[in-house]
This record gives sequence, C-alpha cells and structure tokens, in this order.
Amino acid sequence: FKLPVGSEIAGMSVKEVVMKYHSAILVCTIERGEEAYIANGDFKFAEKDIAASEEDIQSEVDNLIESATELKDLGEDVAAENGHVVNIDYTGYLDGETFEGGTGTGYDLELGSGSFISGFEDGLVGAKKGEEKELNLTFPETYENNPDMAGKDVVFKVTVNSVQAYTTPEYTDELVAANTEYKTTDEYEKAIAAEIRENNLATALADQLFANAEFTEEYPE
Repeated sequence: FKLPVGSEIAGMSVKEVVMKYHSAILVCTIERGEEAYIANGDFKFAEKDIAASEEDIQSEVDNLIESATELKDLGEDVAAENGHVVNIDYTGYLDGETFEGGTGTGYDLELGSGSFISGFEDGLVGAKKGEEKELNLTFPETYENNPDMAGKDVVFKVTVNSVQAYTTPEYTDELVAANTEYKTTDEYEKAIAAEIRENNLATALADQLFANAEFTEEYPE
C-alpha cells in the first residue's frame, strides 16, 4: 500500500489506517475478483462527512429506549382501550364445534393492531381483567390464512386475563447504566458517536479505494 511519506487520512498516519482498517482494504481487493495490490491512491476525508450526525446518535438512543420498553399490568379496574395489550384465552366455534386455528391461550393482543378478524379487537374494547366475552363474528369473504373459514359465521368465547400498557422509560443515566456498559448518557452518546465515525470512515475508505486507487498485480516499487 503506497502513499506519500507523511500522508494522513482522517488525522491518522497511513500506517495507522492500514493497521486499523485492513479488513476494508481486504474486502476491496477480494470484491474485484482477483488478487491485487493497491499501488497508489488519493484519499481525502472531510470530518463532517464521517462524523456522526445528531440524527444518527438520536436513532441509537431511540433504539435503546425502545428495547427497554415494558408491558405494565394496569390492574382489575382499568377498561381496555385501543393501544392496550390484553392477554387472552379464546376459543372459536363454528356451528357449535371448535375449528382449526381458532383457539389460543395466554395470547397478548394489542387492540387496534388489526391482528384478528374484523370485530374481534373492537369487541374487547372496554373489557376488564377477569371478564369473559362472547363475540359473534364473520370471517371475511377472502381469508388466505384459512380459506375453509372464508365467509363463515363464528362465535369466539374470550377470557381477559389482564389489561396491559407499554411503558416507555425516561432516557436517564440509570437507564443507560442498566442496559449498556456505560454509566451516563453523555458517556453513551460519545461512544455511539465514536463507533458511527469508525464505521463511516471504514466505508469511506472502501469507497475511495474503488474510486481512486490504482491496482496492480505486482507489488509496487
């Protein structure tokens, strides 16, 4: 890998770059479908092009918060609403007999998600923990999940085991410490920024290798 003596790439010497990002260089040569040396290249990186943006960092923070989101039992007195998650046992009946795919136990269903046939979730809005519901419903005329049930009138008997809601935690030092190897939000965000910058630099290096480097089958003098 030949570059003018004293050259720097993103604040690092050429030797440091080659040592640190040799995998990116190796990928470039392999993807060319041949064994090749990199004889020369002109590498230019503006810090603004490889630095982590605020949006990049916020996206990772949002992912952390989402991963720590939990379901909280709302108790016996709260009526289920769209957006709540009800844990249910249900059994479906066609002409008084159970049918394949119509039974479930301990199923978490988010009301309003459209996961079940029309009317099922609406029929559970307002239900409380421990209630039993009987839902008279009709399968849609076209039902790919079970074509044999298309257009059929059925009855679902449903027991509501619990009513739950998603709780989103605050973004705090405590949240970071409990879910990452870092102790504070500031420390976590600096680590995120550094990792994103590393990835961006490796990508930029690979891109510029393809665009600007001269490849040769002989080791450059």
